[in-house]
Amino acid sequence: MTAADLLTALRRRHVQLEPDGGGLRYRAPAGTLTVADREALRGHRDDLVALLRAESTRPPVSTEVERLRAAYDGLTPEERSVPGRGGGP
Repeated sequence: MTAADLLTALRRRHVQLEPDGGGLRYRAPAGTLTVADREALRGHRDDLVALLRAESTRPPVSTEVERLRAAYDGLTPEERSVPGRGGGP
């Protein structure tokens, strides 16, 4: 299992992770984390910290959506059509 897979699986179980200096802090509902989960957290700590830090430097999704919408609005009708999708000549 990769660090990204572990992060996804833990988030599905409502486990919250955040970098804490060079370490990792987590909060989870009581009884959620197993011994295997804790071992996986220790084994992937550095990669998880890197993933979480990278996420915090990305713009929010809403910002990215607005940027893409503005770019789309600036296209001509010909540029907007996708060959093979119908709606175009």
